[in-house]
Amino acid sequence: MKKKNIILSNLFQKPVSKEDLAKIFDLNNTRSVENYVSDLNQYIQDKSNLFSNTSRLIDLNEKEIMYDRGLKKYRFNTLLPTFITQKTLLSYLDESINNVILHEDFKLLNKYINVNNHLDTHDILETHTLSILMQKIIQIKLSLQIDYSLKIEYKKNNSTETKYINPHSLFSSQGIYYLYATYHSDNITDIGEKRTFSLNGITSIVAHTKSSKKLFQKVKGNEWGIFDDEHHILVRLKEKASNFYKREGFIQSNELSYVTEEPDGSILIKMHYSNEQEIINFIQKWMPYATIAKNSELKEKIYEKIHKNLLSLMIQ
Repeated sequence: MKKKNIILSNLFQKPVSKEDLAKIFDLNNTRSVENYVSDLNQYIQDKSNLFSNTSRLIDLNEKEIMYDRGLKKYRFNTLLPTFITQKTLLSYLDESINNVILHEDFKLLNKYINVNNHLDTHDILETHTLSILMQKIIQIKLSLQIDYSLKIEYKKNNSTETKYINPHSLFSSQGIYYLYATYHSDNITDIGEKRTFSLNGITSIVAHTKSSKKLFQKVKGNEWGIFDDEHHILVRLKEKASNFYKREGFIQSNELSYVTEEPDGSILIKMHYSNEQEIINFIQKWMPYATIAKNSELKEKIYEKIHKNLLSLMIQ
């Protein structure tokens, strides 16, 4: 059993060669590796009630774990494998914790579990028992690993649309997961355009076509889109706003990062944004305790919009 689970743990990280698995198991040849994988596929078929649902498989002529002759490596032949190891699940849960303080606690717990063997992290769980959100996270992570475009059903404004996309990155902001993608050439409109999809709005994920290019891109963002180095401003927080972030240990989010504390107790933060409305929302939330630190055309533009919002509010 342990051999099977070690193979699964490695496959969730990346496609793995016969030679690499032979080194892991301290073998002199790869024949035994082939037997191990064959046994694992048979185990999956015997144990899983879901295996009869062949629509889960990308290539119906292959088993759930297949040898990719192009890569010369083993990989999953599905975006949602029947089983996931506890080690893999722990690493996915670790990524989901946005609060810096709690994230350190989780790392401490994870270290304690591994060092003291209180949990066999190679034990496996059936993926169908996990939350729908975690199932979607697994599917997207594996599509990025094997570079597959996706056909998704996306629900927005009480309607559902079919979209063909190239996934590029999965990230979370304020506890919500988002998929950054570009529209595939098979999409009806907006081919090549960038989009950010909330995983809560995705109701179905199916492997579409193998991409000839590496799809993964390391990015950060939120519901408004992704961030780049050019789009950021410095914001000064004082009194109530400053005290809030000091009290909370200053959360390091995708949008906000600590810069420095000033002599009067104010703090200076860097705010990344992809849409100017994000700046307006943040300043309005904390005004008069939040101000844009440097004079610029953008500062004047933001303050003018906030002023118009206040005037509109007063005449209603």
